[in-house]
Amino acid sequence: MFGNSKLLLSQSRRRLFFDVGTVSLSTTLSRILVLARDLLLARMLGPASYGVWTQMVVAFNYAQHLPLGFQHAMNREAPFYRGQKNWEQEKVVQDISFTIMLGIAVLAVAALIMVQQFFSYSLFKLPGSALMVLGGVVFTQQIYIFYSILMRTQQKFVSFSLGFTLSSLLALVLAVAVASTLGVQGAALAQGTAFLLVALFWHTQSGFAPLNIAFSVQQFKRLSRIAIPLFLVGFTNVLIVSIDRLAVSIFYDESQVGFYGLAFLLNQSIYLIVTPLVQALSPRLMEDYGRYQEPARVSHYLFFMTILIGIGVALLIGVLYLVIGSIIPFFLPHFIPAIETARIRLLGGAYSALVIGANTFLIAMNKQPKLLWFQIGIIILQATCLTFTIKMQGSISQVAGVALFSQMVYAMITFFWACSVARRSSLRALMLCLKTFLPLSYILLLSILFSRWRVEILNNSYLAVSLPLLSWATAALPACFYLLWELRRMTKSVVD
Repeated sequence: MFGNSKLLLSQSRRRLFFDVGTVSLSTTLSRILVLARDLLLARMLGPASYGVWTQMVVAFNYAQHLPLGFQHAMNREAPFYRGQKNWEQEKVVQDISFTIMLGIAVLAVAALIMVQQFFSYSLFKLPGSALMVLGGVVFTQQIYIFYSILMRTQQKFVSFSLGFTLSSLLALVLAVAVASTLGVQGAALAQGTAFLLVALFWHTQSGFAPLNIAFSVQQFKRLSRIAIPLFLVGFTNVLIVSIDRLAVSIFYDESQVGFYGLAFLLNQSIYLIVTPLVQALSPRLMEDYGRYQEPARVSHYLFFMTILIGIGVALLIGVLYLVIGSIIPFFLPHFIPAIETARIRLLGGAYSALVIGANTFLIAMNKQPKLLWFQIGIIILQATCLTFTIKMQGSISQVAGVALFSQMVYAMITFFWACSVARRSSLRALMLCLKTFLPLSYILLLSILFSRWRVEILNNSYLAVSLPLLSWATAALPACFYLLWELRRMTKSVVD
């Protein structure tokens, strides 16, 4: 029996690494494809038109929260019941979530069109034709999101990864093909088409019957009590990391929106590291919590996610911080004013990435009501600072500075809270925070210092870029060794 336990543990470890590896690869490829698409669009469209595209992307991002948290409830509850082998209740959660997501999408699109037709109000001053395209993309987006969650909760990571990558590839190819003639609306149509095709592929893999839906009002009310707090927490969390982009989209001209959109795009590269870990480990966290019902038994997930996210993101941002000063003038000369803003936004993104693991853990422990009030406080702080900055006619770099400050405060407080919920002592919580924040801050500080080092005496532009980068990498080696050591030490804890 002891030998069988070792075999099961070994199989669990192999499956964990296979799942993380599969999702990591697909997420990396998808993020690269999205980055390539938007960089090509920026080059093809120019700052002003790219600003319009940024406004549409803002709308797409906020439209993800139209289902009022039922998608988050499904992501949380379906693995929970799967861990308990309660297949009937898992199916009920899926049915309710699909109905709500599809129904609200229809209502939202209809409302968007009616407001434009009868009240002459247009979101971000977009023309009527652009709003029609926007509505269609939002509808297909909801179907895509449902099936992406379904694939993950069923732990069909291969199908999920394949579809995730295919979606980004289709969006890239179609956008580049039509943007030169159809402009921003063509790029949006390309995105909607990619959503729909991949959702159809996932449907064939899921076994879900979307036209055979029946659930009781009692079950709907029960899931609503879970969904609404999750929606509020999720939406406020999105506001925390993107309210600065929303403010720029509303109050600044299209060129400034384009500059800030490029800065925000580069910042999104941090999710090359964050998303694979969260997508692969979040269902396992919920399954284990459903099995043990004790926060201490799953606290290793908090440690694992936070350490790897923190160090990995710091290394990635360090490289980006150093190279964008040379890459943007070469590939996107019209976007040179975005360099300073992009660097500040990258620093803020590093701290916003750290909080994701802590948020995932707190939500799994049913702390979303208290988390909501804390997030509201952070949003009020951001809104106050942004209002002051805009009234003082501050630059978009100053707006990015507001985001950096608020995200540092948010990350540090949330992480301490998560450690206390995991029943760690104050000393252990402090040590864990130091293990996470000190390497991150060390590498970011190195990035700032080495970015000021311009090797002007070299005629070779390649050496002028690579020499500071290589010097920074050498100085950052202690953090790299630390990452390898922590990864080896924590691997066994995650699967035990």
